[in-house]
Amino acid sequence: MKGGVLRASQAERQMSEYVLLASEATGLHLCDEGPDQSFGLREHCDDACVWSWAEPGRRLENAATGAIVDVEASGAPPQPGSAEAAALDAEFGAGAYLLVPQLYRLLGAGDKARGLGEQLVFAARDAPGQLPSVYLAELESKGWTVVDNIMSPPVVEHLKANITAVRERNAECDLSTG
Repeated sequence: MKGGVLRASQAERQMSEYVLLASEATGLHLCDEGPDQSFGLREHCDDACVWSWAEPGRRLENAATGAIVDVEASGAPPQPGSAEAAALDAEFGAGAYLLVPQLYRLLGAGDKARGLGEQLVFAARDAPGQLPSVYLAELESKGWTVVDNIMSPPVVEHLKANITAVRERNAECDLSTG
């Protein structure tokens, strides 16, 4: 197998332990199709497309199947004050270079990588704080859900409190008029 390269976020704080691995070539997400099956690529994510760092910068674990993929750092993102960082900031705005992820090379994926073809370069993107199945269950039980890690935790908490307050007011109005 040819070694793959995947990219992980350089951001210092990560709001979630989960990451999504998006192919640099297609934007499709890496998923583990399960035991005795190769990794696959999907447009939309379910639990099988969610990964976490078992050992930061060295090993990734699939949230649904527990499959482990070893990685090694390969290359480096632009360093503060470098010409590359300055060029990115000039083109895209201050701090743009911070969005360039660290590269990682897949190691020992063996037969699991056979379904990827030549799509072996991935960007690790911060994922929401819970698995997709948890959000779907909440949506089914409450009729709404808030996907966290898109907004800061205080904004999410404020949003949830507002939704609860509006529902309580609406319930009181229904009781007084009905």
